[in-house]
Amino acid sequence: MLKMKRGKAEITSLSNHKKSKGANRGTSLDRTIPNVNTSNDLEKASNLSYFLMKSEPHVFSIDDLDRSNNKTTGWEGVRNFQARNIMRAMKKGDKCFFYHSNAGKETGIVGTVEVVKESYPDATATDPKSEYYDPKASNQKWDCVDVKLVKKWAFPVLLKDLKEEHNLRDMSLFKSSRLSVQNILPSEWDHICQMAEIRLKNNNV
Repeated sequence: MLKMKRGKAEITSLSNHKKSKGANRGTSLDRTIPNVNTSNDLEKASNLSYFLMKSEPHVFSIDDLDRSNNKTTGWEGVRNFQARNIMRAMKKGDKCFFYHSNAGKETGIVGTVEVVKESYPDATATDPKSEYYDPKASNQKWDCVDVKLVKKWAFPVLLKDLKEEHNLRDMSLFKSSRLSVQNILPSEWDHICQMAEIRLKNNNV
């Protein structure tokens, strides 16, 4: 299900590490950087790609994903061609940040997911009963992917903290803020994962 008004999910990739400030409540975060899903040499060798996917928590939150069957959901409802094309480029095993959007002070990255099924037609586009129904859509116009929860973070990395990181200044999150699915560099991924790890340690978890 889409997350951001169900059809506005975002995807982004990240790389390089640095500092972090503040903490917020979430669920569970691993205690080591590998568990927080940094892009290690093995993953880089396998040519994994990284993304960021947005969802409004009142529509579909990371906790909703955690309660889903097999902790997996179809990321449906994307109705933007650029975001759709990014999803079409996703491969099984690629990693994504789960981002709570439009959540006030709680807006930010709350965990990680993995692509478990590559793009396929989004059935909600041609279902008149769906809130994502597109009367002009064909079976080939809109796609979705399936993602599975990897880790919920006990202390989310908030948008305000991401903006303070010099190494993240070129993220799509800041330059294409309305795009629900964005590419992320491996260096951005690593940097944000380290921010989450530091936040965890600073809160003595």
